[in-house]
Amino acid sequence: AFLNRVSPVINAHRGFIDNFQGDGMMALFPETADDAVQAAIAMHAAVSKYNKNRKDKGFQPIGIGVGLHIGDLMLGIIGHEQRMQGTVVADAVNLASRLEGLTRVYGSTISISEPTLSQLNDPDKYKHRFVDKVQVKGKKDPVSVHEVFDSDPQPVVKLKEQTKDDFEQGLCLYYDRKFSEASVKFNQVLEKHPEDRAARIYLKRSANYMVNGVPDDWTGVEVLSHK
Repeated sequence: AFLNRVSPVINAHRGFIDNFQGDGMMALFPETADDAVQAAIAMHAAVSKYNKNRKDKGFQPIGIGVGLHIGDLMLGIIGHEQRMQGTVVADAVNLASRLEGLTRVYGSTISISEPTLSQLNDPDKYKHRFVDKVQVKGKKDPVSVHEVFDSDPQPVVKLKEQTKDDFEQGLCLYYDRKFSEASVKFNQVLEKHPEDRAARIYLKRSANYMVNGVPDDWTGVEVLSHK
């Protein structure tokens, strides 16, 4: 029932599904990054509508997270003569999967990489904020991660917009190792929006570094060792 509702959304935004992975899927958008972001927002709208139907039938609501990354890949047929399938091979696929996992960490609905954000026709068309710098295990270069929150419930969207400046100022102070000042900013965010999981994570990190200090080579980059 879930896949019946979200799969057509991907097709409607010029994407196609490469494969299904349990209750999830991997989709490709060969035209533009905007197609992918708009599809992600529309998928959440489809799930919201589906949840109303579930509620009427006495079922619990469900939630989804979407990770988006742009990059080069190889698309083709793999396997052996008795079983073949079409699929993609690329580091970009791995990072997109890790970004999806970050939605559970930060309580966000859509996580996108900096390269994806930079390829949007008009990034300011979407509601977004910077949330982290991450490094996939085995890779040298970190990637900045942004949260797109257009598909959040409207009260949450309003609170994130109201606290965006304080949150991002707190992050700047955090990366400058000014953890005490950063804590003040994150506390200001949480006073207005106590459910902001990202702000609470950074408040906890700042408190830890104030007490225990940081290594000389600390850059604030989080290494992702698992999905």
